[in-house]
Amino acid sequence: MLPRILLLRRSRGALWLLSVLVSLSCSPFSGSFEGKVYYKPSIEGEGKEQIEPLLKMQDLSFSLYHKGDKVRIDRLRESMIVDYAKDSFYVLQPELKEYVALPLHRGKEDTLLPVVQALTEKRTILGHTCMGKRVEMPQDTQIFWEATDITVPAAARKAYPIVFRGAEVQGLPLRIEYTLPTLPLRLIYEATEIEEENLQDTLFQIPPSYKRISQNL
Repeated sequence: MLPRILLLRRSRGALWLLSVLVSLSCSPFSGSFEGKVYYKPSIEGEGKEQIEPLLKMQDLSFSLYHKGDKVRIDRLRESMIVDYAKDSFYVLQPELKEYVALPLHRGKEDTLLPVVQALTEKRTILGHTCMGKRVEMPQDTQIFWEATDITVPAAARKAYPIVFRGAEVQGLPLRIEYTLPTLPLRLIYEATEIEEENLQDTLFQIPPSYKRISQNL
């Protein structure tokens, strides 16, 4: 499972991804991004030697794609497409050729804002200078590092799928850190590849052969 980046829920015997929603922010960053980013997980902290083999077995790596007002995430046998123009996101199960469509904003849930603190230190990832933000939720903590020279599409800042709901996303997050409850460990996803390229529109479309099914939240 991908803890606190993409929430998992069972539906008709399958695991369905639900996005973690965030709010719109104004950005001083420049350089809108279109392309693909590949993220690889790691563990830091006491006892990581016992957890690392399990992490490798589960293969929690994922790829994230940006094009205009759409974002796609691929991991294992599941994909998620976020369409900001339609205020919707779609969870796809390629093996079953099924998908579920859900509203991007969920009423009162979007008013539950975390405490966000900008960090003073900087980090360089794949040659990009990144600024950090610490995000505190009642039972969860996240730190993400966003590139100062790569923006996400403006519409994506309303609901960015790999940071906690309510956090302000300005640049493309290249590292996301999670504190694991009850364990002295941190789960980390860091970008290992960034490819700027013109993506095909079909990457963000539901295949016509897929069947839509219902999902009760």
